[in-house]
Amino acid sequence: MSEQVHTELSSLWQAQTVNDIDMAAVKQGFMSQRKKQRLYMAVDIGAFIPALFLLYHFWSELSFTVKAVNLTVGVIALPLLIYQLWLRRVAAFSRNVSTLDHLDVLTKQIKNNVRIAIITKHSTWISMVLVMLTMALQYVVDDVSTSKLSFMFGVLAATAFIMGVWYVWAAKREQRFRRQLDGLKTMRSSQY
Repeated sequence: MSEQVHTELSSLWQAQTVNDIDMAAVKQGFMSQRKKQRLYMAVDIGAFIPALFLLYHFWSELSFTVKAVNLTVGVIALPLLIYQLWLRRVAAFSRNVSTLDHLDVLTKQIKNNVRIAIITKHSTWISMVLVMLTMALQYVVDDVSTSKLSFMFGVLAATAFIMGVWYVWAAKREQRFRRQLDGLKTMRSSQY
């Protein structure tokens, strides 16, 4: 009886289909990630530099409250920028020759993309808190006219809309990267 079970299991094992890894697709995905990560690095740096320039240019016109909040945001944003650049480096500067290396790098970068999406998602509500804090401090500390107060509420409404869209976008990216990571893990496990 055990010989028959062994034969049946052996037949079942040999009848299973093997999922071939599309190495061309893996290489294509790696090359795409490299280009995207380099572009995102340029955008990340490019967005930070004009903000510093505008802050420098309009520094004398800003109230103490706005200066204090902007300095706080800068102190928080610079390490986050450096961290995001560090997370993007895996695909952006990796030069591999074997397709297996492409799979390794792609898996690492997708993990990092999940982290970046999480940072982006949470930065939206943190930005909203900072905008509301800035406005509240300006209202309490600075003498705010009625016209400036209505302008501030307009800015708050626009920021809330933009941050809401950005939050949804980042959450969907996080989910998509998690699905890609699961797919790559499945691909890797079927390889062995």
